[in-house]
Order: sequence, then C-alpha cells, then structure tokens
Amino acid sequence: MIKLFTYKNGGYLLKKVNNTPLRKRIITAMNTLAMIMVFFIMSGNCFAGDIVSIKVYPEHVGVFTTVGKQQFVAFGLDAQGHATNITRDVDWISSNTTLVQINATGLATIGTGITSGQVKITCSYPKARSAGGIVAKLLLNSHKVTPSISAGNGTIAPDNAQSVKNNATTQFTILPADGYHVDSVAGTCGGNLVGTTYTTDTITTDCTVEAGFALDVLTVTPSKVGNGTITPDTPQSVNYGNTTAFTVTADPGYTAAVQSDCGGSLVGDTFTTGPILKSCSVEATFTINTYTLTYGSGSCESISGDSPQTVNYGADGTAVEAVPAAGTNFTKWDDESVANPRTDTNVSADITVNAICEPN
Repeated sequence: MIKLFTYKNGGYLLKKVNNTPLRKRIITAMNTLAMIMVFFIMSGNCFAGDIVSIKVYPEHVGVFTTVGKQQFVAFGLDAQGHATNITRDVDWISSNTTLVQINATGLATIGTGITSGQVKITCSYPKARSAGGIVAKLLLNSHKVTPSISAGNGTIAPDNAQSVKNNATTQFTILPADGYHVDSVAGTCGGNLVGTTYTTDTITTDCTVEAGFALDVLTVTPSKVGNGTITPDTPQSVNYGNTTAFTVTADPGYTAAVQSDCGGSLVGDTFTTGPILKSCSVEATFTINTYTLTYGSGSCESISGDSPQTVNYGADGTAVEAVPAAGTNFTKWDDESVANPRTDTNVSADITVNAICEPN
C-alpha cells in the first residue's frame, strides 16, 4: 500500500491509492513533487502507537505573514523515521492567546489589534512515546510607535499610535503653536528632527516619541537720544504675549517722547509696551524745550528789536527797547522790569510783556 500526502487548503491530506490499477497515476504524482509530497511507508509502521517524535513545519517563522496568518503542519515520526501527517490529531498550543490563537488545523492567527510581540507555538501528540514536539517561534511583523506631547503647546502628526514594520522607520510632523518653539523630541524610539519632520531610528520594539514645546522668550531693547534716562536701560527678556514697562525721565528743560515697534503708550513717565509677539525696541527721545519771548509796545510808540523771539531752554534772548512817543517817557514793562533796553537771560518759560510809557 502507498500512502500519498497532498497539500491542500493549508494542510496535508492522506490518500490511499491501490498499487496495481493506479500505477500510472502514481508515476504522474511523483513527477510533480513541487505540488505533492510522497512518503513510502511500510503499512505495519503507520499506527499511532508507533510515533516516537513530532516534527513541525515551518520550524521557525521570523516574521509573521502580512495577512496575519500562518499555517503549521505536524508530522509524526516512527522509530524508522517514517512520517505521518498528524496536523489535525495533535494538540496545538499558543503561549499567549491574546497575541496569537491557533486552531485544531494548525492555522495561527494574530489577535485583533495586536501590532507587536513574541509568542511560541507548540504541539503535542499524547499517543507518542516521546512527548512534545519541536517549537515554532513567531515574531510579529510590526511594532507600536506611540506619539505624545510632553510639554507646551503644539502638535505632533499623526497623533495616534502607529504600526511600524520591524526594522523600518516612521515619521512625524512636529509644529509649535504661535509663540512656542520645539524644545525637545525625546522618547524611546530615537531619531532626528530636520525642520518640522522627525524621523525615527530603525524600529525593533514598541517605543515612544515625545515632543516638548517651550514658550518663546523675546528681547525688548531700550535706547535713548538726548538728555534724559530710560530705566531699565539694558535688553529685557519677555515671554511671548507678555508686556514690559520702562521709566522715561527727561532732564529739566527737555521733553520725552517714545518711539517703539513693540506697540504701547507713554503715560506720565511710564512707557508700557503692547503684548510682545516678536523681538522689538523702545527708543526714548528727549528734545530741548523752546520758549517764545513776545514784546509789545503797549502805551509806548514802538519796540526796537525782535519780537517775538524763539529761545531754547537756558539760552538768552536778544535785546529789545521800548520807544516812547514825543512828550512821553518809558516807565517800565508790565512785568515790573524797568530795564530798557531789556535782555531776558537763562530762559525757562514763555514771556509776554508790554511797555508802559507816561507823559512827561
């Protein structure tokens, strides 16, 4: 009797063929070994009790198939090394049924949602004199890469766990929110950030990518022109969106003004910026005050000299003289000054006066 094993639908099927009438069919089967496995076994050695060891194929599965399934086949060997397909007779066992389940036909299937892990598949044939069988080891084909934000405001995309094939890499786009910058990209995957793209190192196990964002710190630079002070007078570090203030004090006889691309306003001697959205500057300008000297003829006939006069703070005006009409004399100016001609010195305010003349 010849026992013929053929592979069909993930398992080996046993067919009994009569040796004499079907000789021609047997020869054809042996000539197509790529499709059929033929074992010549003595009929007296095919009983279950004669099996002394078990052989499992494939012996090792380095990467689980992309469809998430793998078919295993078990052969029982007798003392002479003859093989019998016992795939459907053995007890199949998965070391972790959450990761991989295996049914009675030797078909192993990855559990729902499983992306990584390692499991051992074993089989045993209770009637064999030598218990147990060769262990087949499955290494699943992908790992879980989990992104997250560890600090600050920004985004990482994609933002959900990614299934990545073993020894492959994956990428994330990391974008800070307005006023923030990427402070660090950490986690257990390792990798490199170029621009806004973070590429992991080769993935060989489950790992994480953690993006950290920090608030921008901007610089506000003060300066001054003219006689006065601005305090503080050194560059100030200001967090994005915050404001800062400076005290602007003009020297006597000067007036302060502020120009700034930071926004803001001067109230009294305090300049407060607007919200700082970029590095910017504050310039205090101190301008000398000017005053007007106005001289009127009053009851006199005329004034000799310039009127009005524009004079800087602390400077002197030029001489003016009240000219009386005939029959009158100059008496005084209406600010009680009797100088004629008069020159106002060290000017610090506007002056408006009229001359007074009286009859002889």
